[in-house]
Amino acid sequence: MVDDSALAAAAAIVQSFAADGSTPMSLPFRKDTTRIELPGRDTPAKRSLELELAKLAQRIDKLENRAHSAPTAFPETPNEVNDSLFGDDPTGTPLTDEALESLQEKVLDQEKGISSAREEITSVSAQLLEQKELQEQAFSRIEQDRVARLERELWKHQKANEAFQKALREIGEIVTAVARGDLSKKVRMNSVEMDPEITTFKRTINTMMDQLQVFSSEVSRVAREVGTEGLLGGQARIEGVDGTWKELTDNVNVMAQNLTDQVREIASVTTAVAYGDLTKKIERPARGEILQLQQTINTMVDQLRTFASEVTRVARDVGTEGMLGGQADVEGVKGMWNELTVNVNAMANNLTTQVRDIIEVTTAVAKGDLTQKVQADCRGEIFELKSTINSMVDQLQQFAREVTKIAREVGTEGRLGGQATVHDVEGTWKDLTENVNGMAMNLTTQVREIARITTAVAKGDLTKKIGVPAQGEILDLKNTINTMVDRLGTFAFEVSKVAREVGTDGTLGGQAQVNNVEGKWKDLTENVNTMASNLTLQVRGISTVTQAIANGRMSQKIEVEASGEFLVLKETINNMVDRLSNFCNEVQRVARDVGVDGKMGAQADVAGLNGRWKEITSDVNTMASNLTTQVRAFSDITNLATDGDFTKLVEVEASGEMDELKRKINQMVSNLRDT
Repeated sequence: MVDDSALAAAAAIVQSFAADGSTPMSLPFRKDTTRIELPGRDTPAKRSLELELAKLAQRIDKLENRAHSAPTAFPETPNEVNDSLFGDDPTGTPLTDEALESLQEKVLDQEKGISSAREEITSVSAQLLEQKELQEQAFSRIEQDRVARLERELWKHQKANEAFQKALREIGEIVTAVARGDLSKKVRMNSVEMDPEITTFKRTINTMMDQLQVFSSEVSRVAREVGTEGLLGGQARIEGVDGTWKELTDNVNVMAQNLTDQVREIASVTTAVAYGDLTKKIERPARGEILQLQQTINTMVDQLRTFASEVTRVARDVGTEGMLGGQADVEGVKGMWNELTVNVNAMANNLTTQVRDIIEVTTAVAKGDLTQKVQADCRGEIFELKSTINSMVDQLQQFAREVTKIAREVGTEGRLGGQATVHDVEGTWKDLTENVNGMAMNLTTQVREIARITTAVAKGDLTKKIGVPAQGEILDLKNTINTMVDRLGTFAFEVSKVAREVGTDGTLGGQAQVNNVEGKWKDLTENVNTMASNLTLQVRGISTVTQAIANGRMSQKIEVEASGEFLVLKETINNMVDRLSNFCNEVQRVARDVGVDGKMGAQADVAGLNGRWKEITSDVNTMASNLTTQVRAFSDITNLATDGDFTKLVEVEASGEMDELKRKINQMVSNLRDT
């Protein structure tokens, strides 16, 4: 069955063919020279009608083409030919009767064909009109059933469309929320849906939302742990995902793992740098900005190692080995590292200048040159050190002047009682000044007392002793001098007693009793006693002369004549008298020079003595010589100590109490030097 629109179109085509002979090529339903398409549903009847109309159009086209190829006007003369249809002669030969007859036959045939075509078209048009009426009748019969069916289908489709629209709106809201980052919503599932595909689609959407929530939660957790909390090593755990989601999860985990490995290695290297370990570098492969960061950190480590090496070298040279003038040479550094290198070099240079200036001044102070001061430009604690050293130099100058003054007055000029006056000193310098003044005062008091006693001893006054308080070696010296005075008193008393008994009272046999004497004093005592014993034996053996000798009268001689052994004895006694007289004179002179006048170095010069007299003379001379040497040595050392020179000690040989006195004087000098 052909629908109304197709029939109407076919009727219009046929009417156009019959009405004005329009060219079928210009018809609106003509697609090409062999096909006509009618509107409406595609049915076998419609296709058959389209085929017949196409054939009709072809025939009409053929006739029209033939008609258009003929001349538009008849020839003016019978012989005129305008087209090849009217003759075969191309040279313009006039038509013959046969040609004209043939032309007429062709025209008649053409007219018949056209008439036949018109009849056929009229017949087809009538058939089409009949079919149209039949179709209209059929359409009118089925119109109501068809409309009812269409209304029911339309209602069903409307409801389905509403359900799909609602589902699409819900899904659109979900998709919009997803686009905005809200993964908390889901499509509401109804117990019954208009279409099972809607249920499947909603379930798929909700499953996708669950997976997106899990994916978002895991990715956010990994990002928070790695990016915010700094917990490296996290991995996203998403079960049941495939395709792009699985690839995306794997890519996130690979990214997190790579970032973890790279950041941990960077942290390891930077931590090592923070702890001073500059031997590590980042070795893990990297790309992009991480590679640039790796190269930057490795370059930083190299520069830090070079910087640390140079700074350590400068610090070791300057601070440990004392090699001033060192400079750090770090190439290729910029910014703060360059400024730091410049500052380190400036610090080392300033420190070198300042320390060398301080060394020069302190070296001068150590050499006793107190005229120099620190002149370098300093700040902070170095400036305080500079000020302190310069103040120290000033105080040392004042202290040295005062101590030198005291030493010169006491030690050189012999002016006791001087005091050092040093202003604005504290601590050790104040204590040292007070100690020097105390030492000078004590030394003044003690030396004056010792001088008074020794002067009295030198004058033969053995009744005085040292009474000032003393300690240490000065106390020992005090005790020694007092003991010496006691022993000298005892010795003088005993010698005087023996001399008085033998020489004055004529009581022979007397002996000097001097206890606790040693050394030369003991020898002298023994010599005196020996001399007294010998003299007693001789005097008692030779009568008057010896009595005279015992009485100390050396001017007498034996005048009586004698011979033999008596003459020898006489001559011997007379010679002895002469020699004794000479001996006494010399001993008296030596004793007077040494003991009374204090003239050291005197010697008894008695010629012609032999035997015991010579020994006695020699002993007296030895006694005088030793006493001279020892006393002069003691005097020289004490004079040097008084002058402040404590570099020399008593080196003469001594024994007994003189040796003890020698040792104590040396100890005193050592203690004074240490002080």
